[in-house]
Amino acid sequence: MPGQCWGFCMVNVATESQHEIVRALQYLYAEDVEIPPEVADSINLPGEKGEITGSSIDDIVPAAVLMQRKHGQYNALQFLYYNFRRMEKEGGTIDKWIFLLLVEHGEVGGLFSDGHPDAAVLRGCAFFDHYFRELTDWHSYLDTDEDESDLSLARLINMATYDEEQLISPTERKLFHYVRHVRNDIAHHSWLAKEYTYDAVFTAARIQLYLIGELVQREVTAAGIELPQPPEEIDPETEYIETIEQDYGWEYQEEEYYWETNAIDERPPL
Repeated sequence: MPGQCWGFCMVNVATESQHEIVRALQYLYAEDVEIPPEVADSINLPGEKGEITGSSIDDIVPAAVLMQRKHGQYNALQFLYYNFRRMEKEGGTIDKWIFLLLVEHGEVGGLFSDGHPDAAVLRGCAFFDHYFRELTDWHSYLDTDEDESDLSLARLINMATYDEEQLISPTERKLFHYVRHVRNDIAHHSWLAKEYTYDAVFTAARIQLYLIGELVQREVTAAGIELPQPPEEIDPETEYIETIEQDYGWEYQEEEYYWETNAIDERPPL
């Protein structure tokens, strides 16, 4: 009925509902999800985003799947995010970045598995530019004559490893710079003029998924959420950095935080 709150009127129930929304989100990236006809008939979906009109928390997953089938992936995500943030206002304690990181992991993973590693790299880097702008105190690290227009992804990556931030590790910084470096090649050159091989782009997309997965795992662990398919444990040094250095011949400059390649030098500002 209009105005109901899915039964989410207490703080702990609001958080429980956010848990269920996160679970529903993962169903949008699964295959062959079955919704019993009697359940489907009991749910009245909004046109795009809005409140679900089912009677219990158990309606969240089927409502999300039905929304996806009727109105498409974008509107299904809008629908879930709207209700996730609504539960935040009701006292839910799960951070929005769990939701947003899971969306990126699903969307980037979909592009990668569909054979579009270049698109996966571009999307992931766009997200991380936003992510680091939101979560770092970047204003504090700019010179007095600088403003946000001077802020690049390269600088944001470095800021994310500062002692005051510690969003990513030094090893992850190396991987982020590799992905960023490949992103620049994809974004600024036509497919005929790219500097790097398909293998290098493919590796960048794999690394992108690994990095998103690591951040997801940190967030869900802090929130006490258990994912049905936790990220595979990988040693990034042996799995990725050795490949970049030994197979592609790149060399990381530790003091200047950039990868040196045979391509045009593009040392980022520190």
